[in-house]
Amino acid sequence: MNNPVEQTIACSQCDTKRPLSEMVTQRPLPDTPDTFEVGCLCPNCGLWTHSYYVTPRLVQWQGRINKAAAEFQRLSALYKAQRGLPSATSLFLEAQHAEKLLRGSERGYAKVFEESNAELRKRFGTKSPTQILQEAKANETAVGGEGGGNGGA
Repeated sequence: MNNPVEQTIACSQCDTKRPLSEMVTQRPLPDTPDTFEVGCLCPNCGLWTHSYYVTPRLVQWQGRINKAAAEFQRLSALYKAQRGLPSATSLFLEAQHAEKLLRGSERGYAKVFEESNAELRKRFGTKSPTQILQEAKANETAVGGEGGGNGGA
């Protein structure tokens, strides 16, 4: 049996450590039907940490990706099973086309994800996890650069 190791995370407020799956949750947004905010909720102190938003368009794109991936896997398996036979060439070309459709769906999802999350973060005043980490790093650099580091004569 292959049991994947579950990632453990710690709350930034109370340092409670739990498996990621126990802290990740989603909550509906006010006045925004079928759109959810996904994040981590600490079971100890109740701190909510925003991660991203899921919109109906994103769910639609996820469906496209799943469908394209299934078709690519199906055609790839057929090609591998028939490799060396005359029919393999056309299966190879079909699998290549299916892979292009899959990659296009992934790029489309990424674009819609970035656009919709940027708009919703602006509307609800949230920051992306990347923004939060960049700000924390900038603050550490600023604090270290103000004489708290190893500089000096």
